[in-house]
Amino acid sequence: MKKCNQNIPLILGIIIVTGLIILSFYPEYFTNSDPYGKERLDFVYINGQLNIFEPPIEPCTEYPWGTDLYGRDMKSLIFYGSKLTLFTAVFIALGRLIISLPIAILAAYRNRFFQWILRQFNIIFSTFPLIILTMLLSRIALLKDLFMEPTRSVGYILIFFGWSRLANLLKEKVEEVLCQDFIEGEIAIGKNKIEIALQNVIPHLIPSIVVLFFLEIAQALLILSQISVFGLISSTGTVEAAGDYRIPFEAEWFSLLASPQLPLSFGRYWLILYPAAAFAISIIGFNLLGEGLRLEFDKRNSKVITWIKGIPSFISPLRLIYEIKNIATYKESVRRKLILCTVILIIIFFPQKASEYRFIESNAMTTIEELSKVEYGGRRAGSGTNQMVAKYLADKLEDYGLQPFDGKFIHEFQMNKVVNINESTLAVINGDAGTRELKFRKDYYIVNPIDIDGTYDYQYVTMEDIGFNPYSSKDISHLKGKVIVIDIRGLDMQTAGQFISFVARSLEPPALLYISNWKSTDFVTKRTVDRVAPDDTKTINISVSSDIGEELIRRSNSKLHLMIECEYADNPISTSVVGFIEGSNENLKDEIIILGSSFDSVGDDKNVRFPASMEAGGTAIELEIARILANIPEKPERTIVFTFWDSSQTTQRGSEHFLKQYFVGSRKAFYIDLRNFGFRDSDRLIIDTTNTLPKDLLAQNYIKTLKKNASRNDVKIVYGKIGSPITQDLLYCDINSIIIDSEGIDDIIRTPYDNLENINEDKLNKPGQMLLDTIYDIIYGGIR
Repeated sequence: MKKCNQNIPLILGIIIVTGLIILSFYPEYFTNSDPYGKERLDFVYINGQLNIFEPPIEPCTEYPWGTDLYGRDMKSLIFYGSKLTLFTAVFIALGRLIISLPIAILAAYRNRFFQWILRQFNIIFSTFPLIILTMLLSRIALLKDLFMEPTRSVGYILIFFGWSRLANLLKEKVEEVLCQDFIEGEIAIGKNKIEIALQNVIPHLIPSIVVLFFLEIAQALLILSQISVFGLISSTGTVEAAGDYRIPFEAEWFSLLASPQLPLSFGRYWLILYPAAAFAISIIGFNLLGEGLRLEFDKRNSKVITWIKGIPSFISPLRLIYEIKNIATYKESVRRKLILCTVILIIIFFPQKASEYRFIESNAMTTIEELSKVEYGGRRAGSGTNQMVAKYLADKLEDYGLQPFDGKFIHEFQMNKVVNINESTLAVINGDAGTRELKFRKDYYIVNPIDIDGTYDYQYVTMEDIGFNPYSSKDISHLKGKVIVIDIRGLDMQTAGQFISFVARSLEPPALLYISNWKSTDFVTKRTVDRVAPDDTKTINISVSSDIGEELIRRSNSKLHLMIECEYADNPISTSVVGFIEGSNENLKDEIIILGSSFDSVGDDKNVRFPASMEAGGTAIELEIARILANIPEKPERTIVFTFWDSSQTTQRGSEHFLKQYFVGSRKAFYIDLRNFGFRDSDRLIIDTTNTLPKDLLAQNYIKTLKKNASRNDVKIVYGKIGSPITQDLLYCDINSIIIDSEGIDDIIRTPYDNLENINEDKLNKPGQMLLDTIYDIIYGGIR
């Protein structure tokens, strides 16, 4: 005990680093909250007075470490963020070591080129701070495009420009080894420099390498914390034009130090205290571990050195085979290794608990095939075909034995006027340059069609032609009646909207073409359903791609030939389908689980089909789960409601009509929204948990259950923000929710290629089984 106490830094370093490693791999055991859930604006009456609570929330019972600016639980962000933060630091230290070791050896061998390289790097970065260079290089557009994520680009910069200090230290150690007497003996027996380096130098450097590696991790964490203050690694919490934030695949500590600068002046100390403390503890831990190992290695008969040098031999398969062949000599060593191998194999291949009920993917595929039929016309809300789809779903729920919600499976409401542009053509005519035919939903979109059908001829001018500053007092009345082409690339959504509205009000052009930041596609893409413009709208807004916009500018003062053919429906009926299985536990009657999906889509055009097979994937999975749960003899503890929404693509949503009628203020309810499933090339699911309150422990337990079942069913998940109109309805009703969608579907969603040929049953099976297991565990498993 006395000997152990002599190396206090090593003991403390091992404790801290071990704790950090455990924390990074198993954060869910140390915090109840998901790191991406957000606290919402809350109104609470205290002693008869209305109090408004908004993020950031100071440390309290629900949030011991408070929340960040966006309402996310600070404790969860620190714990979950440890993995990516520590991995980044280890990656930087390892990268520097890989570069430094060979350069240090070659420089110690008096190689002039590498001596010069090492000397120049030491001179440059002893006078020019690495942090300044990182700030400059990380802003280069090429590096941003190459590495995509700020964390990657900063990491590579710190590796490629920060290795010289480590290389210089290793060079000194190599020179010490090369000065030893035994090196002359190795040379005398005929070994060359490479053999000496591999067989003699590197083995003697192992203790020094281990020490320097841990110290380099601490150094990497220190510079990362400094860079974070300048917001160079702010992938988490990046504010976008919509006012929301973009979530990375994992949380980290970097952006937590970058975001709170302004609020610090208001005394919100916790915003920077806990991230700074996390960095400080980690840096101290790795420094203590490195210094403790140095003290241990300096001892003449250190057992730690013997143990470290024995690791390669212990884990070598060839060594194990040799010992087995000579079992009489190495009996004890073989026994220990075989026991360890057996334990590892048991951990890896130990069978997990089987699912209680099997998800039948062929049944889900049958539903997708049904909803993809041509007679449903792409399932556009208000077209009349969705009433057929609703009847199909309602009949299924009734056959399965579910109960109708409020006495009926089909819930109808009347929509306002709906429109679909069946066909459109747009030609740019110029006497010298000829005629350029633009392709509808490839090169341009009609954003808000007014009540027109027919063919129109216009002449257009660009802003460059007229030198018009939209905010000047210049007389522009002579431009009325002409089509205007404006360039809104580079503007945020809010500014672009204001700009377009100002031009439309000032000039009242018959059509307004605005050049946007998207490229023409080789196939038709119907981004959303067509929406009717307000009655007082006199201008047709047309969005054109960036490349077509450049061509319009070059062909300025040309003529436009526009044709629009629309299909209208006045006050059509929207039909959503709802059924439920009632829970048996009266104490849990308010903890309703709502499983939802949208069966409608954008609808077919005149000559283009949009089967929307992948968009039917959520409905197909939900229907199969309803069938399986309805056939279980025993009743669940919690009530589960199955909802199939119509009109999800419009501003008159079926979810809004239903939820606001039945579930306003149902904070104990929990909603799971299923989006697009089954795409054969999608390998991961995106989970959006941002609409779940971090302090709602029951909802957080639901999310943990989902993660557990994702791992059990080999479903890869990532975190991300998913734009869904139903989010507005859920927030209005104060319902916690998660949204699940497939990753990598942007190029195929709402195109003719979203068809049955691109659906893979296996991509339905695993997500379906994951969701079935999760729902079963929630309503039957006694989660409290």
